[in-house]
Amino acid sequence: MGIENGDKISDLNPLWPLGTDPVSQGDDQLRLIKNVIVNDALGKSEGGTISADLTVDGDLTVDNITADTVTVNNDLTVISSGFGGSFDSVLTAKQSRPSKSLEQNLITSATDSIGTFSGFQFEVSKGDATADTNLIASINRNGLQVDSISSMGGGHVDGAGKVVQMLFHEWNDEALYNSSAAWGSVTDSSITITPKFSGSKLFVECNTILRCQASGYQAGAAIQIIESSGSALQPEINAFETYISVTGGSTAVDYRVRHVKMNECQTSVVSGTAKTFLFQVKALSSAVDVTVNSNDFYSTMTVWEIAQ
Repeated sequence: MGIENGDKISDLNPLWPLGTDPVSQGDDQLRLIKNVIVNDALGKSEGGTISADLTVDGDLTVDNITADTVTVNNDLTVISSGFGGSFDSVLTAKQSRPSKSLEQNLITSATDSIGTFSGFQFEVSKGDATADTNLIASINRNGLQVDSISSMGGGHVDGAGKVVQMLFHEWNDEALYNSSAAWGSVTDSSITITPKFSGSKLFVECNTILRCQASGYQAGAAIQIIESSGSALQPEINAFETYISVTGGSTAVDYRVRHVKMNECQTSVVSGTAKTFLFQVKALSSAVDVTVNSNDFYSTMTVWEIAQ
């Protein structure tokens, strides 16, 4: 019986040598086995399919992997025509999509890292990695796509001073106020924001049109922005914010003014805890009528969340 020719495991015939083969061929058989081990351990030169699980306690570098489960206790480096990558910790992964993406199915602990990759596409999924609805992040030559980004330190990822979000509300319903004894809430001005980060600053702006009318020679009004709980962002002590006094005594007063005010929220800001703001109006006296949005003018409320 002859000696096999080849340098791959698949070239070996497990039935050879036969018991009747010459003893003088023993050294040739040993050289053949050494050559195959050097050139094709685990399919090094031609690629291969491993039908069982593969566990490597050291580092593993391969051109391609086709296996149900690959577990590497140190570093895994994958080099193929579609992508390359390096993993820093325990990882179970599979390459399956035609786009040559690498789908991450399991990270074994919160401290594990999936490393960095170069190539056409890298995807991170949750649950069933073959379902597009479970895609968490995708990085390809067109950029990065994610559901959301948050900072591990609790702050905004873009840094302090950046606008996290802005909400805007406008309305033109008229509302009449004429009591100097109490502040009247303009309910149509209500605006609600849910902060994305604890410790952010919230700035609230009111932009409204006021019409002040009085049979006497004095008229005036003030506005203040409050939280829905009733706490004023910056309390006003009187109603002289906008004020007219006509010299001469009995002349009636009737004027309109565009009034803008911005204040910072003074209470704690907690991620996910909604805050509602609105503004209030106070007349100079009970003899003064103050109308918000007289003659169908519009008022607006705007809230900014600023990262810290």
